[in-house]
Amino acid sequence: MWRQSFLNNKLIVLFFTLAAAASRGPAPDPAPPVQWTPGPVFQPPAELPAHWKKQLPSFQQDWIRKSLFRADKKTGKPELMPHPNFWWYPPQPPTIFTQPPSSPDVFFCRPLFLWMPLKMWLIPLACVQPACNNHRLTAAGLYRTVRKVLDIDGWYDMATEYLECKGYKKKYPAWSEEILGQLDMGHRRKFPAILTYR
Repeated sequence: MWRQSFLNNKLIVLFFTLAAAASRGPAPDPAPPVQWTPGPVFQPPAELPAHWKKQLPSFQQDWIRKSLFRADKKTGKPELMPHPNFWWYPPQPPTIFTQPPSSPDVFFCRPLFLWMPLKMWLIPLACVQPACNNHRLTAAGLYRTVRKVLDIDGWYDMATEYLECKGYKKKYPAWSEEILGQLDMGHRRKFPAILTYR
């Protein structure tokens, strides 16, 4: 008697199991195997150009290095990010400190203005030497000098590109009057400072 009841219960369970499987439809296709993709290649952090290191205070160097530069994959030398902007701003200190900052430097970081008319606009610029016959200037890297500029509400640093006349063997910083004077008014007005020799 109990054997008959046990078999009946097993048949009922089997029936409902098969009915539930049929209601779900055909089994889905197995998921495709996950393909392995390589992770990002380690790239060493970029360093600032040596001549910038000598001129920028230590509290400016770290954020400028991380914001503007990356290490060349082949040589490891610092190179500018591919799409530079004019203005670069340091990270701002938090509004509220839960503990005293390790250094007061976070309060003294200042913006950087990067003037690169040839790189950013591809404006044709010419050598101004009379004997050169308006030879086209080409990019020659970053100018070694970083200027500290006093604005109406604070200080900022200014850097620029170096432009070279390969015919006359002369180089110009892009903030020089010889270069600024070749720009139309719309581009010229984006240069924010009047530079002096002192």
